Amino acid sequence: GERERITRIVDAPSEGKDMRRDERDLLWQATVFKGGFDLQAAEAVLVPQQGTHSVLDTLQRLRDHSLLSIIPGALHGRTRVAMLASVAAYAEEQFPDADLDAVRARHGQCFAARAQATVSRDGPGWAAWCSDRGWPLRQPP
Repeated sequence: GERERITRIVDAPSEGKDMRRDERDLLWQATVFKGGFDLQAAEAVLVPQQGTHSVLDTLQRLRDHSLLSIIPGALHGRTRVAMLASVAAYAEEQFPDADLDAVRARHGQCFAARAQATVSRDGPGWAAWCSDRGWPLRQPP
């Protein structure tokens, strides 16, 4: 089934196409995104291991392993990256005690900055909408 396919890709070498440590690490980090993300968010949140390929290169390799989908222009003209829920669950299960605090902090900073930019652009009505949901934002100056 799906779980066996994911296990084979992530854990078992096959014809020289086994996942590298940096690919596993970025896959694990990407689990902080729920419902997909764009490349700008990926660059802001995901941090490749020092001395390895860029975030984009690693995401492309994860796509080559069929662990991610990369859809050009799908999100308001921006490229969207999606991970199947089964892949995310497997990655989270493999690293249950891993420290995602720094990744979560970058994720929060990234989307708080986006929300703030939207408030600045679209006005205080948007800030009230966020505040009603427990996401307080500063009003634009």
